[in-house]
Amino acid sequence: TIGRAIESVLAQTYGELELIVVDDGSTDSGAAVAEGYGDERLRVIRQSNAGVSAARNAGIDAAGSEFIGFLDADDAWKPDFLDSIKQLIELFPGAGAFSCCFDSVEKDGSIRTHYAMISDFGSQRQAIIKDYFGCAIHSYLITSSSVVISKQVFQNVGTFNPLLSRGEDRDMWRRIALNYPIAYLNEPHAVVYADDDNRACDRTFNLSESAASLAEE
Repeated sequence: TIGRAIESVLAQTYGELELIVVDDGSTDSGAAVAEGYGDERLRVIRQSNAGVSAARNAGIDAAGSEFIGFLDADDAWKPDFLDSIKQLIELFPGAGAFSCCFDSVEKDGSIRTHYAMISDFGSQRQAIIKDYFGCAIHSYLITSSSVVISKQVFQNVGTFNPLLSRGEDRDMWRRIALNYPIAYLNEPHAVVYADDDNRACDRTFNLSESAASLAEE
């Protein structure tokens, strides 16, 4: 799956990027697969196993770009993910996180699109989420493979907490939401694979049925 993830980044329509693959003490050949691409935009960081928070923090520290996106090794971005997020950044420069809804590939091979159930949007495709905590009760607003955050935000709220063995991502989104507005695009530009047997956790998405909202208009 690491090859699928890497190729989805290198195939982005927005090509001014750096791709940092953090090998957190893996026991498979993932790092070698990454190094085999030979793309000058890609580099691999190897470290002893320290957990997902430490891996993400290593990527943040190593990144030279102002904005940082995250992609789990078994997920993927659609080709226009970065271009779509770039439009969000230009529209809402004061936001602390820029995210979009996503497709999930389930264990039976079916695909579900998880639109956000946000009344604030009206007929808009993209907007600021006024009540992140209220909306997050009913929708998966942010996943670790569908969000971009600026380095300045990490400097203000801190990086991922390595002491948390679970929920470190939601802890981060909540810290950001307490300090910044969240910009959101209610179109799926990321793909989360819930069907992989080697996932760090068994992900299911059962908060609510997908909303028949903006993308259906």
